[in-house]
Amino acid sequence: MRFLVCYSEANPCPEASTAWVSMSDLMDLAQLGIDAPTVLYVISWGFAFVLGSFLLGWGLSLAVGLIKKL
Repeated sequence: MRFLVCYSEANPCPEASTAWVSMSDLMDLAQLGIDAPTVLYVISWGFAFVLGSFLLGWGLSLAVGLIKKL
């Protein structure tokens, strides 16, 4: 799959600034700044959010159960 891209900020794009680029060139992860440390950082934040949400809900359920017993 190929896309027509414009290499200038002009609107409308001049003919000389257009080019056909393949999807693999556009989706190059290294050019987008996605590398192993970034992926690890995002996964760790996601894991911490899920675990934190679970512990918060568990703690609230324990507190509600304790209040109902009183």
